[in-house]
Amino acid sequence: MTHPHGPGRVSRWTPRLGRTAVLAGALFTAAAVAAVAVASLGSGAGSHGVPEPPPPGPTPAAVTGAPAQQLSADSVVDHPEAQLLELVVAPGSAAARATVWQVCLDDGCQRSQRSIAVTGDGFRTRWVTAVPRGAQPTLAALSRRAFYVGWSRRAQLVVHTDGRTVPVRDDGTRGPVTDRETLVPTPDGQPRALDPRTARMHRVPTPRGTVSLAHQPDGTLLGVVPGGPARTSRAVWSSDGGASWRDEVLATEPGALLAPVPTARPGVLALVEGGDGATLFPFERLHRSQDGGASWESVDLPGEPRAYLTGAAVLPDGRLLAGIEAWSDDRLHRPSARPLGLYLSAGPDWARLAPARVGAPFTARNEPGTYRQVAMDTTADGVAVYAQPGTADQLYVSRDGGRRWRELAAR
Repeated sequence: MTHPHGPGRVSRWTPRLGRTAVLAGALFTAAAVAAVAVASLGSGAGSHGVPEPPPPGPTPAAVTGAPAQQLSADSVVDHPEAQLLELVVAPGSAAARATVWQVCLDDGCQRSQRSIAVTGDGFRTRWVTAVPRGAQPTLAALSRRAFYVGWSRRAQLVVHTDGRTVPVRDDGTRGPVTDRETLVPTPDGQPRALDPRTARMHRVPTPRGTVSLAHQPDGTLLGVVPGGPARTSRAVWSSDGGASWRDEVLATEPGALLAPVPTARPGVLALVEGGDGATLFPFERLHRSQDGGASWESVDLPGEPRAYLTGAAVLPDGRLLAGIEAWSDDRLHRPSARPLGLYLSAGPDWARLAPARVGAPFTARNEPGTYRQVAMDTTADGVAVYAQPGTADQLYVSRDGGRRWRELAAR
C-alpha cells in the first residue's frame, strides 16, 4: 500500500510479520507523555549561575561512513544507531503507538534523518514515512486506531493503524473542542481541534497570549499566559472545550517557563515552573489547585542541587510522579550522588520527593544512560511510564510508578 505524501515522498504500510523481539531483562517518557510525552517540558537559553549539567544520555553515535545518498524511511527506523525521539500511545491500547526516529549522519548530529513509524499491533506491522530534513514533526493520539501526524501546514495526516491515511483540512473556523475531537499540536504552534472521522480541524478560542495548551484526561483545557519580565503569569483553564475561560494570577520568576502537568486525579490542576535551563528544564516550582481552580497554591522545590525534569504527572491518589534526567552537580565522569529516574512525592506534599522503588532493568540509577524516559501517558485510570535502558531496541512500560516493567517492541 502506498500513499503519495508530497513530491518524492512515499508513506508505506510495511508488513512486519515474523519479527520477534528477544530482549534481556524485564522493565516514562513523549509522549505524553505523548511526549510522551510529557517527554520535554520546555527549554531556553542563558544561565542560572549553576553549571549546566551534561545531557542525560550519550549523544547518538554518527553513522559510520555516512552515506552519500539519503537513507530510506524504513532504514532510518531500523538503523542500529537510530534514537527514539518521541513516543505517543493511543488511549487504552499500548499496542497502538506512533514514534519518531533519528539517525545522525555526523559526529555533532548537524546532519540527520528522521522517520515516523505508526503501528496498531505492537510493530508486527507498521506505517512509515520520512520527515523532510529540518522539519519538526508533531504527533498526537486521536483514538485507539488513529494518530495525527504533521510537520508543516501542507503535510498533516490522520494515520489509521491499518495503514490508511487521510489528509487533514483546516476549515478556517474557530470553536470549542467537542467530545468527538482531540486537541492536536500543529506545526505552526497553534493547537487545533481535530475530528478523526472527518479529518477536519479548526482553531480553539483561547485567552490572548495563551501557550502550552493541554487537554487533561477529565476534559479540562489548561494553559499558561506568560508574564514575560513581570513577576506574574496566568493559569487559564476551561471545562467546556474553550467556550468560556477562567484564570488565576500566579507569582512566578521573570521569564519563567511554565507547562501543564497531566493529572489522573479529578479536580487537580497543576503547572510546573522552571527557569532558563538551555537544553534541560529546571524543576523549580509547582503551582496547583486541588478544587478545580477555586483556590491555588505554590510549592517551592529544594534549591541545590537543582533537578532537571523530563516529565511529571499526578497519580489518581494525588501523589506527584516526576522523572529526573539530570542534576546540577553532575560532572563529566563524576555523576551526582542523587539517583536519576522516577521520584514520588510524600502523599500530597509535593515538595518532598524521594526516589521511587524501581524494578529491573532500571536498578543502576546513578549510571548515566541506563534510564532514558521516553514518555508519560496519563489517563483517567492512571499513569503509564515508557522508558529505555540505553539501547534503541528495548522499550519498557510501567503502570505502577516503576516497580514492575513490561517489555514492548520498540520498532
